[in-house]
Amino acid sequence: GWGVWRLAHAFETSRKLDWIMRSHAFTARQAHDEVPEVEQRIDAFAQQIIERAKQNTDEEILIVGHSSGTILAISALARAITQYPPLFRHKAKIALLTLGQCTPMLSLLPRATRFRQELAVLAQQQDLLWVDLSSNTDQICSPKVDQFAICDIAVPPQGKGITTCLISPPFYLMTGVNSKTRNHAEIFDLHFKYLKHFESEEPLPPSSV
Repeated sequence: GWGVWRLAHAFETSRKLDWIMRSHAFTARQAHDEVPEVEQRIDAFAQQIIERAKQNTDEEILIVGHSSGTILAISALARAITQYPPLFRHKAKIALLTLGQCTPMLSLLPRATRFRQELAVLAQQQDLLWVDLSSNTDQICSPKVDQFAICDIAVPPQGKGITTCLISPPFYLMTGVNSKTRNHAEIFDLHFKYLKHFESEEPLPPSSV
């Protein structure tokens, strides 16, 4: 029994299963509205967006989220729009940037009705640009996924709704890590490369983006 436990523990540690399962469990609690403290933080972020836009001092306001934080960024922006409809009438252009997004982890859960409604709010914003930068090399994210299509959310015709740009950067060209020989520690580390510097300073070829 001890030997089996040691093997199971080594397997879990090498693949970061504890971190992944805790993330999924927390997201399930979000879908069931069981994390009120997080909802309060999202509402506070929404108010910050509104107050910043009202200042009329910025050329652009960029809302950024990484990994499961992309869920919070989406919700904060959607609530800012709902609470303050004139949001896009101010000086600053507002855009959304998601990095290594894990949005389907919540949006596809049956009880995540509120979050899908928030996605629907974004879909209607013709002045909003959403850039998603999620790499095919990153096995923890959901790259090049149409967030609206998978949730059956209608998007107005081009020019009348949100503009989305899905980009999958080939991290292996910048990190020197062979995509076919990566170990599990490197797979986990790649998920956080969006927030780090790269070993290579060579620019990416235009065809890779």
